Amino acid sequence: MNNDALHPPTITWDDRGQPKSVEFDDFYFNTDSGLDECRYVFLEKNKLHSRWQSLTDESTNRQGLTSFTIAETGFGTGLNFLAAWQLWLHSAPHHASLHFISIEKYPLSHAQMAQALVLWPELKPQADALLAQYPLNLDTHPQRVHRLHFHGTSTSGSVTLTLIFDDALEGLKQLLPCSGATPCVALQQAHYSANAQKVDAWFLDGFSPAKNPAMWQPALYALLAQLSKKGTTLATFTAIKSLREGLADEGFSVHKATGFGKKREMVTAVYHRSPPRITASEAAEIIEPNARLTQPKASRQRAQSATIPSANWHLTPTPEHTAMVQRIAVIGAGLAGSHTAYALAKQGLDVTVFDEGAIASGASGNAQGVIYTRFSHQRDTLADFNHSALPFADHFYSNHNDYARFGARTGVLHLAKNAKQQALQQTIAQQYSLTEPLANNMGFSPRQNTVQWCDPNAAATLAGVPLGIGFGGLYTPYGGWLQPSKVCQALLSHPNIQVHCDTKVQSLKPFNTGWQLELCKSREQQQVMTDIAHEEHAFDAVVIANAHSATQFSQTHYLHLKPIRGQITQAILPTSHTLHIKTCICGDGHVAPPLLTSEQQAPSDLSSITFGATFSPKDSSPQVTSQDNTANLKMLSDLIQLPANLHLNSLKGRVSFRCTTRDYLPFVGPVANAPLMLQAFSRYTKNKYAIIDSPGQYHRNLFVNVGHGSRGLAYTPLCAELLSSIILGNALPISQTLYKQLHPSRFLIRDLAQNKVPLP
Repeated sequence: MNNDALHPPTITWDDRGQPKSVEFDDFYFNTDSGLDECRYVFLEKNKLHSRWQSLTDESTNRQGLTSFTIAETGFGTGLNFLAAWQLWLHSAPHHASLHFISIEKYPLSHAQMAQALVLWPELKPQADALLAQYPLNLDTHPQRVHRLHFHGTSTSGSVTLTLIFDDALEGLKQLLPCSGATPCVALQQAHYSANAQKVDAWFLDGFSPAKNPAMWQPALYALLAQLSKKGTTLATFTAIKSLREGLADEGFSVHKATGFGKKREMVTAVYHRSPPRITASEAAEIIEPNARLTQPKASRQRAQSATIPSANWHLTPTPEHTAMVQRIAVIGAGLAGSHTAYALAKQGLDVTVFDEGAIASGASGNAQGVIYTRFSHQRDTLADFNHSALPFADHFYSNHNDYARFGARTGVLHLAKNAKQQALQQTIAQQYSLTEPLANNMGFSPRQNTVQWCDPNAAATLAGVPLGIGFGGLYTPYGGWLQPSKVCQALLSHPNIQVHCDTKVQSLKPFNTGWQLELCKSREQQQVMTDIAHEEHAFDAVVIANAHSATQFSQTHYLHLKPIRGQITQAILPTSHTLHIKTCICGDGHVAPPLLTSEQQAPSDLSSITFGATFSPKDSSPQVTSQDNTANLKMLSDLIQLPANLHLNSLKGRVSFRCTTRDYLPFVGPVANAPLMLQAFSRYTKNKYAIIDSPGQYHRNLFVNVGHGSRGLAYTPLCAELLSSIILGNALPISQTLYKQLHPSRFLIRDLAQNKVPLP
């Protein structure tokens, strides 16, 4: 996937306010009636109204859910998406789910998008919802894949938008198992999911072939065929001969139709066959015409100069007969397990959650948690993941009303602790193209910038209290604070989820295509539960999400997880005094705005503040210590100035253990069969650049979601979305490059290539 910076297109606006691309010398839509043309060409000719009305419970391919996928080349101003969404609201049943995937090489800026969409007042509800989530700062941190969710109504189901910012060919490859050219991929013998979903309808849009010939080419038509199934429809405004012939060559039945308005003809098509049986070399040419499977020599310089397809260790073999995943077990009822269970349950699966304690009894049980990530001036994997995870989490908690129910969207202020850090933060702010000082705009709009630098005075005004450190800081409107246990309880209240607390999963045993769970009641009884029918313990798939305890299973023992002790402190504020902290403040630790201690939350109730936490990687004691409370108080005084007459009473500590990985990125994905994986890729021990044209070796339908450290509230929504997409075969919410950096097998492969693990 292209890693170059994204630049908004240069646009001119005619006297009616309609946008025209300077690069392509073409308008974004029909200047007579762009919305009418969209409805005629893409909605009507794909027969979406009648197809959506016919979506019934009987037509679903998964329990309780009917899904429909549209893929589009050329997002532009988003007009096609908004029109399809509007039609969906009037046509689709409440149990159905629409997934709209759109590729755009030159994404409009937020301001350009807002200006263009003013033209369509009848689409304003959908346009406002899109603008509320449309990505910001695309030129600073060019994330290529974005996942946006929109609520359904009482009469229509949910809508998901996946935006891929790249050219059409590279963008569509993100929907394939891998963008490399190895035969096992091209012949569809491996995929990142055993249940890969196909496209139901294509919107082939974009600027005209005469002005954008790079898009309209045979390689594109081959990709369309690979991503289609029998009966997939296609519509496009053009009818050029090369398009018609190219689609026909790839298995589409092509038809001319009367064009819209002044256009004489357009094309519709229906995919009627699977790709023909081809040789491995022919398959490689389809995916990557210029790639060659050349074996590089061991020399690093020579290896890097050779054309090497991407390794496929992150892919799983595609089974001949796909078994439907309907019943799934999630081990762990903390933030990772709760978000995972919810992401799967809302897709119609029956989810059973097991926890050896209570809901959020581990690190997710602190009184308050802050939704935040660290900003960086570098473009590395951790920075890219943080930049994707934070806005996704912020939108998730906003859409689900969690901020209003269990906390507040206050934003987060990251204080600099010295002059060097202050200079670095100012560099970060400059990278985000910030110009207007926050001190002059306390009505800061979340759609202006992702992060902004504040001088010490502006930072103190924003915080609501005098600050302990005499430097400024970075403020982001994304995030705030929540009560994690209440978030978990709300997520697990979904009607498709059952929860069994005080129940320990002792072991996992393969059972048909799924898993058999051996359980014991961890508090009520200590023997294996043998009085329940055998079937009640069997599940189609299992997700392990119980933090560092994940390594207790033989299948996951190889994972490198580190428990790090942390103690948080909660202090009761006297009734005669309160701290008017208005935002979450972070430095070496963090403090959140006061939390009312009464369930009624009356103004006269006592309040408390939560702050900390300590970081003790070599301490395994679960006991609360007064020394750690004292350390947290010192940390608090570095963040804010406590009034001289304020005496914090009833200091309470809580110890939990963060679950981290070597690189502080979580593990999300399938669980490897470690001995078989090491054997399959043993040639890496002699040549780490070796081309091994085979997928990885994995336990079927066994997954993991752990290693979120102290960023559980910020990381787990996106990680749950990612895991749900993998299990159900949907398009990924992040790029495949980033997914490989989160993959649970990454250290297994790295250590193998460095001869750090013995071969079985």
